[in-house]
Amino acid sequence: MDLFLPSPQSILVFPCSVPQIDPATYFEPFDIDEIKRSAPWVPVVISFNYLLIFLWVSFFSMLFYDPATESLPHYLLVYSAFIACFVLFLVLTNLFKRKLDDSLYRMACNLIILFACGIATSSLNNLTHYLHHKGNALFDIGFSIIPEIPLKYAETSDAILVSYIMCCVVRSLFLHPAVRNKMWGDFGRIASLMILSKGIMGWWTLLPGPAPHCRPGSPDYAPQSIKAIFVNQGTMFGHALNCGDLIFSGHTGFLVTVMLLSEELWRTNSPAMRWGWRVFTLIVLVLFSVFCLSARKHYSVDIISAIWIASLNFCTFRHSWFPSNIAFPAARTVIVRTTLSTSDASKADAIIVSEEQIKPRIIHLSEGSRSHDQLIS
Repeated sequence: MDLFLPSPQSILVFPCSVPQIDPATYFEPFDIDEIKRSAPWVPVVISFNYLLIFLWVSFFSMLFYDPATESLPHYLLVYSAFIACFVLFLVLTNLFKRKLDDSLYRMACNLIILFACGIATSSLNNLTHYLHHKGNALFDIGFSIIPEIPLKYAETSDAILVSYIMCCVVRSLFLHPAVRNKMWGDFGRIASLMILSKGIMGWWTLLPGPAPHCRPGSPDYAPQSIKAIFVNQGTMFGHALNCGDLIFSGHTGFLVTVMLLSEELWRTNSPAMRWGWRVFTLIVLVLFSVFCLSARKHYSVDIISAIWIASLNFCTFRHSWFPSNIAFPAARTVIVRTTLSTSDASKADAIIVSEEQIKPRIIHLSEGSRSHDQLIS
């Protein structure tokens, strides 16, 4: 009996599970002391993120330096600021590693990666706007059903998104710290891949923007140069009026990601409470989609595709930066050759294909049992 397919080699994957937690302590009373210990790191992480923006802008300012329009002292000033920010970046990274516990450090890293992906996506959105040509909006069934609302109510969908996320943030304060840190660390990882996918997909097929500022006759806010595509980061602050970055809706992707992660908030509660939250979440998604369409921010296909893509992205990268089928393989195909007792020489051998369960390539480690050797399955 010969085994034709060898077992796949194990790969090194960082541990992704939280320590073993008693279900009775999954939810804890609000611990103000624990919040006070973590709160000082919030402005540090936020400032770290804006440091990334300055590094990005200063790097591309140097890369696209034009001696005809910029002086040498200005270039040297930008170069000095870039070096100083890069050194500060390394110092803060080392500080996080030394001062934060493991779960909090992993959450901070994933959120910082999310911000970095947001900066890259902002430039990709600028590229989309740079290539976009204004035109009449396409026919959309959602536009036919839902009337357009006045411009002053256009931010209603954003208010719904922020309110829902803040509701989840407040609720997560009552979780065990390790569970809370893992939940928002997972959000950073999943949302990073989702928003980066949105930026990469957006500029391949450019649809005429349905928003009022993208219609013919409206002022043009598109970047005027290649340098402006990378340097202008107004999207990160909500000040940009981009056009063309439609497929798919990034805001819908964020909402769906938080919705799926919010199951952690009610895991040990009664079934009625969990189903009540799911119904509320579904209502929020419907209201968000309606107001997004009524403000003409996106076409219906942008929202529908965002729901599917964000859901698939969640299922694929829920526990690791590696796809689930690689990190957690459930079975492998085994091909075995065997000899049959038959007089027909042409049927002497038969191929048997079977599924054999194998161990996952990611091991779940507790707080006190992490070692480099244990990371290899």
